[in-house]
Parts: sequence; C-alpha cells; structure tokens
Amino acid sequence: MGVQSRHLLTSAVVWLELNLKSMEADGASVDLTGPSSGRSKDSVTLEIATERELVVATIWDSGEFEVIVESTADLSGPAIEVGMLFDDAQVQTLLDQMRAKLEAGSPRDGGADSA
Repeated sequence: MGVQSRHLLTSAVVWLELNLKSMEADGASVDLTGPSSGRSKDSVTLEIATERELVVATIWDSGEFEVIVESTADLSGPAIEVGMLFDDAQVQTLLDQMRAKLEAGSPRDGGADSA
C-alpha cells in the first residue's frame, strides 16, 4: 500500500473525528472499524445508525468504496452504491453525502439507483 492510498483511510478517520460529537448530539450511533493493516486491501468501515436508517461505508486503500443504506421504513432492501475515490476531498465528500442522507431521512436520494 502506498502513502497516497493510506491517506484515503486516514481521511475517513479525520472526518469522523470532526463530525462525531455533532452526529451523536443528533441521536446517531457511530461505530468505526479499522483502519486495518497488513491485509491485501486495507480498509476502514464507518457505520452510522439512527432510529430510521443505517448507513455503512467501507473504503479500501485501493480507492474502492461501498456504501449501504438501509431504512427501517423501506422493505425493498438496502440501497448499495459502489465506486472509486482518488483523493482525500472525494472521501470527505462521500462521507458528507452519507451524513446528509441520514439527516434527510431519505436513503435513496442521490444513490446509485438514481444515476
């Protein structure tokens, strides 16, 4: 893993540090797993849960990401978005969008299904 790819994982951790208190104040439960190290593809996983939604974002050091959004009110199953991240700004934008989906209470707005 190169230095740049590790920055993607670190960027997710920094984003959480900057947003954790306000998300918890809004009633969200937040869990961070990783960043892992020593694997063929290291990753960080961020889970944010509210009473109505669960959003799980996994970011790999390769730049790949997967976001799963599940609503307790939507029985059709989770919305899944996958893609590539190339820099820290894209990580920040992805996580900001993930948080906005939770705050809006509409997990399917702006996801892969609406492209």
